[in-house]
Amino acid sequence: SHIGGMAGEPLIVIVEDYALDTPFYVHHLQALKSAGWTLENRVILGVTMSNMITSFAREAMLSTSWRDNAQDELERRARFDKHLVCNSSFGGPLMVTVPRWVGISSGVNWIEGEAAAHTRRILALYDVGLKFSTNGTKVEHTGTWHADRDDSKQWARPIIRQTIIRKGFTCCATGCFLPVDASKFSPSCSHFDALSVYEKASSSVFCIEPPGDVLGRSHFYVAVHCGCVPVLIDGGHTGYPFDARVAWAWRAPDRPSRADIHASFLDYTRFTLPVRASTLASGTWVDLMVRLASETDDKRLHEMQKALVDAAQWFSHPRSRSVCPSDTARRYDRVLRHAYQSACDAYTAFTNVVLHAMEVMGSCAP
Repeated sequence: SHIGGMAGEPLIVIVEDYALDTPFYVHHLQALKSAGWTLENRVILGVTMSNMITSFAREAMLSTSWRDNAQDELERRARFDKHLVCNSSFGGPLMVTVPRWVGISSGVNWIEGEAAAHTRRILALYDVGLKFSTNGTKVEHTGTWHADRDDSKQWARPIIRQTIIRKGFTCCATGCFLPVDASKFSPSCSHFDALSVYEKASSSVFCIEPPGDVLGRSHFYVAVHCGCVPVLIDGGHTGYPFDARVAWAWRAPDRPSRADIHASFLDYTRFTLPVRASTLASGTWVDLMVRLASETDDKRLHEMQKALVDAAQWFSHPRSRSVCPSDTARRYDRVLRHAYQSACDAYTAFTNVVLHAMEVMGSCAP
């Protein structure tokens, strides 16, 4: 899409299936930086996790004021006056976290219809690969997808494990769980470990999402599609600031200064439980899960589950785009003002972010 200013050059959108967690991708950003700000300002990168390891950001010579996620960066750019927008560097490209494909085209409406009768017998799930020492006493995290991963970088994981065991969780080879009612459902480890990742998530009320290879991990998207309320751990990885806020796909800033930010991003507080890594050892977040699942407070939980069903479409990758007939109803005018539509899949959610970026750059139009 063409924008005004900078000789009317086009906005460049690149979507890649990677996270910016290896030196290989730092070289790409260095090359982009060396090409000059008039090119760099026009680039939008869609990646599976936009949070950038601090040392890599420095190595790539990115500005200290630049933000590594579109949510915060768009707010920052919107505060620029026209002269700065059109005549200086933003300090780095616009980085957008896009939902990772996890084998599910679209979610199920777990609130209404036949699926509403589905019983969730696990109150809280911690679905990670575990490794027991030969004497069976020590548990070390190895990661579900990458058994050779260096988990010493994920300092939150051992704290989570120690805390949830203290709170009554049972830990097996493929993760830990807390039953809703142990007198009615208390599976053996052989039974639990035999369940698929999807069966576990769809049987659980809450899914604990610690950092993976990077600040986020793909299981979050499994939880969303399976109707399991994500418990998001912000921080907990040595490559990033202590309580670094994870830039999950479409996650709005906690306190957006501009009302239109929520038009192209989601208010995660409506369907997730965010937890700062520095507070994990207290265990109060576990107590909150138990309280929300109790009969006295299940109204709030029901509201979260309903909001989760509504949000799930933002993370879907439908095989056919016919599910989004309202695409043609979007209105543009010559100064790039537009009515954001409510996203009906990951594609339209990403398009809204691109339009938001165009709106900021549109102030350069003659």
